[in-house]
Amino acid sequence: MAAEARAEGKRPLGIRRRLRRVLKRARRELVGLSAEALLRLLGLLSFEWNLRVFPLLTRFLAPPLLRRKVRTNLARAFGEDYAAKNCGGFTAALSSNLGLLLAESLAAWKGRLPEGYLEDRDVAPVLRALLAEGRGVVAVTGHVGNWELLGRHIHRLSIDRPVAVIVKRLSNPRLDRIVTGMRRETGIRIFYQDVSLRHPLTLLRAGGLLGLVPDQDIKRANGIFLPFFGKDAFTPTGPAALAVASGAPLVTGFTRRTGGGLAFEVYGIHRPRPGADRHEEIERLTRAWSLDVERRIRAVPEDWVWFHDRWRTTPERLAARMARRRA
Repeated sequence: MAAEARAEGKRPLGIRRRLRRVLKRARRELVGLSAEALLRLLGLLSFEWNLRVFPLLTRFLAPPLLRRKVRTNLARAFGEDYAAKNCGGFTAALSSNLGLLLAESLAAWKGRLPEGYLEDRDVAPVLRALLAEGRGVVAVTGHVGNWELLGRHIHRLSIDRPVAVIVKRLSNPRLDRIVTGMRRETGIRIFYQDVSLRHPLTLLRAGGLLGLVPDQDIKRANGIFLPFFGKDAFTPTGPAALAVASGAPLVTGFTRRTGGGLAFEVYGIHRPRPGADRHEEIERLTRAWSLDVERRIRAVPEDWVWFHDRWRTTPERLAARMARRRA
């Protein structure tokens, strides 16, 4: 009787779980279809119109979803008083920036982005000189300005060199196919974070450029805890490990919004030291690019995606995560 009662007790729970999974898949499919339809519709408009429409949409839709996270993270970085005074302005600014990013990325995909919209006068010769050394380039940026447009532009600057980016799979398969398709149409190769580093290393050793946007808390990445705005954050070591393994310089660069477009700026060029201890070099280079990201964010704080929980992983959570993987 007890066994039957336990079995009866489990059955509804199993049904509820299956129902939640079905609803979750249906919701993701609906979101993906809606995004696809919206892109097709807005793709009919001119770039000038989309520069107005997308920010209006994101300024209306995003703040209720983002405001709480923005305030929490601003308080972690700058203190509670600063967060209380600036949360509204930061939420509005980054919501608008997300709209601009979408409009610019759609225009680039459709071939409608005006020539010179992303100004690179000082950067182009630097990147080409580094690529000419033949060791490849590990290019690190952050979620500031328009990181999607930066990847496309770097591909243009690299001329005949292969270019790839390492990206995170989106949890929504349809959205992932849309975004990945847009990236691949420019000729950029896509490597996912959850696959072997053998292919990225092969590309670097062929003299190519590898782009990464590692300024987030990435669960499945190897990393170390480093200060970020004065508080320890789990920081991916992948970019530095690739630079050390290949001998490629690690370059940090970001976009900055100007009155009529974007400017591409290089913040640092960090070279692995031949013969140095591998682990020490990985930590040194990881610390270097992380400091460059923080320096860029401090220059214009409202440019960064403050709704991302950068300090989510703690030493205790990491230990529990590793224990679950071993089990």
